[in-house]
Amino acid sequence: DYASTYPPQTTNVSYGLSQSGATTTIIAQGASGQAGVAQSQSDFNNNYSGWNTAVSGTFTGSTWRGINSGVGYERSSGYGNWIGSGGDFESDMYNANSSVFLRLPFSVTDPAAISGLTLRMRWDAGFVAYINGVQVAADRNPASLSWNSSATSDRPDGQNDDWESFSIDMSGVTLLAGNNLLAIHGLNDRVGSSDMLCLPELDAVSTPTTSSQLVYFTSPTP
Repeated sequence: DYASTYPPQTTNVSYGLSQSGATTTIIAQGASGQAGVAQSQSDFNNNYSGWNTAVSGTFTGSTWRGINSGVGYERSSGYGNWIGSGGDFESDMYNANSSVFLRLPFSVTDPAAISGLTLRMRWDAGFVAYINGVQVAADRNPASLSWNSSATSDRPDGQNDDWESFSIDMSGVTLLAGNNLLAIHGLNDRVGSSDMLCLPELDAVSTPTTSSQLVYFTSPTP
């Protein structure tokens, strides 16, 4: 593959066949899904079974509704532009429940073509995220979760000025050809909080392919 004269080499710069892989946003802000706030333990038992593991199907319990992400509420200012259609849960959460449950479906044509996933979040104050029932990321979550769990501490509003990324360990995640599910248990730090937010985006990285083009790489190990 190399010419008869090997090109000049530079310390910490590698040389070889180029590789390409693309990053695609498969769940973006405003994505369609379902969300609910359980009204009681009985409501949770009756209407939330499999909420984070049932990949297909519609949850039609008394407190589930169609939304466009994100979800939460804002009683003053700051999060209003990030709460999507149907996603305002102030009447369900304020002085009532610190937990909101979110289901966002996404489709994968060829699972073998995806080498990585990155979850990007704006949230207040905690969350636990699952893909097809497997926990993949969390922050400020209690050790044991229930229908009305709260975050273990507050998260300053200003930290949501930028997305925070969570690289997902793919070793435990099984992507399916066709329907898949990102499910998130959003956690407010207290029922009397003035605001709450759960806004995810999910990026997929395609498996790199090798071309016949010889190039220098700025990283020693491409």
